[in-house]
Amino acid sequence: MSVTLSPRLVPVTPAARTSGLERGLAVVVALLIGARLDITHGMTVGAIVGLALLPVWARVVPSYRGGALILLLVPVAVSFGVTLSLLTTDHPVFHDEILSRSALLVGMAGSLGGLLWCRELLGTQRMAIIFGVGMLLGLPLNISSAENQWRFTYSIPITILLLGLASTARRHIWPQLAVAVGLGEGVGLAAGPRDTT
Repeated sequence: MSVTLSPRLVPVTPAARTSGLERGLAVVVALLIGARLDITHGMTVGAIVGLALLPVWARVVPSYRGGALILLLVPVAVSFGVTLSLLTTDHPVFHDEILSRSALLVGMAGSLGGLLWCRELLGTQRMAIIFGVGMLLGLPLNISSAENQWRFTYSIPITILLLGLASTARRHIWPQLAVAVGLGEGVGLAAGPRDTT
């Protein structure tokens, strides 16, 4: 059984009753989450900001199918993971690894909640564009040492940004399809004929 966050049945448009300060904060939050500025043990600045905004986004996440389940399962998963790791006797346990895995899971939940809150205030298209810009701004700090930089470093931020921009064309889905096909072909050309996995 897989748990997915399905969007609402009604498309999300920017909230009408939000102040400029709230929207500005949502822009900063989406940028920070996208930038992936690492602090320690897999925790990022954006995840910490998202967790700090838990009282704000806790009311938004349950309105998505599967959202309440994720809010419930993250603390349960972390507590069971830590408990089982500490109770094991048949192999050594690395406490640093427990901390890293727990921080990663909690950070992902904070980032998810923060982005869903940003989506409520900014709308889907703007949030995607701002998140993509944040990912591009964070690239100098997250450069991969992989041989194929396009495939492992640049492709996802550029894809998110271009799809966010293409989704602003309200009348047709063709710009989104053109971007997706063009990027798919670009990845194939950049990866080479033998590297298509």
